[in-house]
Amino acid sequence: MAFFAISIPNDLQASINAGLAALIKAWPDVQWVHPKDYHLTLRFIGGLQPDALSRLLIDIEGQGQPFIPFTLNLQGISSFPPHRDRGVLWIGLKNLPLHMIDLQSRLEKQVQSFGFAPENRPFTPHITIGRFRKDAAAGLMEALSPFGQQEWGSLFCQEYALMKRRSGAKEGGTRPLYEVLTRFSV
Repeated sequence: MAFFAISIPNDLQASINAGLAALIKAWPDVQWVHPKDYHLTLRFIGGLQPDALSRLLIDIEGQGQPFIPFTLNLQGISSFPPHRDRGVLWIGLKNLPLHMIDLQSRLEKQVQSFGFAPENRPFTPHITIGRFRKDAAAGLMEALSPFGQQEWGSLFCQEYALMKRRSGAKEGGTRPLYEVLTRFSV
């Protein structure tokens, strides 16, 4: 499973995790994301064979995806409603920088030109922080209400990365689930 994403710096990972500490303790049944896995997905690609991944990287590096750096201001906690039996908790953005939208749009076009189907969902930039069971939704949403406008900090984005799921990694484990394959900077 591969995807393009903006990594969250270590200091902001620690700050978010500290801000979530009470929730993490109060809701042990939520599958909390390892802080090293906090990221903002720009475009999900899915499973790729190594040769296809190499061709995609060569294509992207050859065309280049220069972009104008931008600042992301993280705010609030929200959720995607349960799909099947699981929902997603996430931290959103205070505003959507135009340069981030431009970068995501250009990546989307480039990935499509490589033969991938268009993303059928609207781009909703967020940082996944946990996954929850459908039966816990009502109580959890009530517990999250004080965090609706919580400001989590900001980051200056000068790069994005191609990331993938680590081989053999398990969700909710004590080790990070994802690894960076390569970084692209301004």
